[in-house]
Amino acid sequence: MGKRYLRVTRGPYYRGPYRRNGFIRRHRVAGHVARVPDVGRLGRGPKVIPPLKRGKLTKVAGEMGYHRVADVPESRLEEFVDRLVKTYGARAAFGRIHAMVILRKRAQPEARERFERMREILTSKYGWRKVNGFRTVEKRS
Repeated sequence: MGKRYLRVTRGPYYRGPYRRNGFIRRHRVAGHVARVPDVGRLGRGPKVIPPLKRGKLTKVAGEMGYHRVADVPESRLEEFVDRLVKTYGARAAFGRIHAMVILRKRAQPEARERFERMREILTSKYGWRKVNGFRTVEKRS
């Protein structure tokens, strides 16, 4: 999924004066429709979630015998996080969990809190340096 664009109507305006061939000109710009990149909620800057691949967390939950991440009990969250790190590496696992927290920022508070707990488990167990870009799993050849 690439960048999304919005259609925005630009109003007419007068361009500032400029000199050409010894004369001072003042140019009127007509109103038009422009395509601008969608930057999300007003005043919140660009979107920070990259395109996600579906089912990555569910796959690990399935290996543990659960249908969804929501079905994993609180007592086994640490094991779930360990399996995520073993499968994808600490940085990628953190990114996937963090994306779930961001997606549930204003909706599904129970699910958001669950993913926040998972994120805390991951950062406390593997440390911020491991999560912030250092690979914990060897590349498979």
